[in-house]
Amino acid sequence: MPLPFFGRLITDDIKIWMGGLMNQQFNLLPVGSAESPMGLIDKPADEPDEATVRQIIQVMGKLLRTRHLTVDSRFIDLTSDIRKAFLFLREFQRRFDFDLPLSAFFDAPTIGDLARIAVSHKTPPLSRLVMLRKGDEHVPPLFLVPGLGGVVFELLALSKEIAYGGTIYAFAAPGLDGVDAPPRDTVQFGHENFDLARRVYPGGPFRFLGHSAGGVTAYEMARYAATRGAKVDFFGVLDTNFAERAWPLDIWLGFMMRRAGKAKPASGNATEEQDRREPKESQETSPIRRLRTRIARLGAALNKVPQGLYRAWRKIEHRYLTDPLSDAFLKADPYYIPDLPPKFQRVRDAAIGMAASYRPNTYDGQLYLFQAEFGDELACDPVLTWSRLVREIILLPTPGDHITMLNPPHVSAVAGKVSICLAEIEQARRQKSAYALPA
Repeated sequence: MPLPFFGRLITDDIKIWMGGLMNQQFNLLPVGSAESPMGLIDKPADEPDEATVRQIIQVMGKLLRTRHLTVDSRFIDLTSDIRKAFLFLREFQRRFDFDLPLSAFFDAPTIGDLARIAVSHKTPPLSRLVMLRKGDEHVPPLFLVPGLGGVVFELLALSKEIAYGGTIYAFAAPGLDGVDAPPRDTVQFGHENFDLARRVYPGGPFRFLGHSAGGVTAYEMARYAATRGAKVDFFGVLDTNFAERAWPLDIWLGFMMRRAGKAKPASGNATEEQDRREPKESQETSPIRRLRTRIARLGAALNKVPQGLYRAWRKIEHRYLTDPLSDAFLKADPYYIPDLPPKFQRVRDAAIGMAASYRPNTYDGQLYLFQAEFGDELACDPVLTWSRLVREIILLPTPGDHITMLNPPHVSAVAGKVSICLAEIEQARRQKSAYALPA
């Protein structure tokens, strides 16, 4: 049953960067901290306003259909649906006139914390590195990078399903709290993420895994690690490809020609409709009618030529001539989604421009490419682009498409393949360490 005060649902296209939300506890690492009291937030001494707490409990209770809520209840422990998170953000803004950022679900997770924000209109500092699961400190951690917009939610289901002994972290994009500027340069963003990873695990080796656009950031992390003399023994991407502008020309032309071949012809041609209504005998016995029909069809086809040329020009203009950081480019991009929460909209829009501005360089390393069975219909085969950049590709097909591969039931299969790869790498590392020990 729809909830009347939540307005219209978020568009289904939002699933490009959405994933399942698993019921588990989360720990947060502030920027610049090698150690922190995981998951604890410095709360003010004063108690939250009771009336505000009651309002938030009412909203959250109706949305999640539960009455068992207290001031210490955490939204992220109660739902696995990010659409409900966005509905909550919209209702929070309507009631308290404050744009609550996505990061608040991690940085101020309890109802009491949210009530304080509703009164003060101030949020805690953004935690750039989120510990999704605590593991053995003797096993190198796994660092996950979310896709377009830097939303950690999309990786939660995967982090729970992966069978791995080490700690699992995920990076959140700066700017989600509305304070810092969103990243604009993929290379610099990758360097910053690597520096954060090195603060919590200075020694290495490093293990990076990114989904979608996050795989490109993970790629720059791996490249930067190589320049700093750090070892990367696992670099994987989940159905990651580069923005269309970064494809080599021959790959781009081939993709455009294949897409044009799959396009459905326009329907509703009056001459063709008249042909279908005309008796077959009449069509066969009237040469003049057949000639007239063929001329009409030829004219209709010629009328489509300018339209095709115009669409081709717009594609070329979008690829080569439009500034990727401009509003015109953003609105024409197929990954653009309007009417998102303002703070998230700003980060996601910047990520689209950042991806389009990026040009990859080569990496003398190994890539684990987890390729979704149905992939991303807006992108070319990622093997074509990656094969020109890395030394070796280990291709691992997975079920689902670009989005559903991170959601049940496909996420279990994806996590299983990631787990096998990590287990093999960890076993090799331990064997090498054992051989290196003095007799």
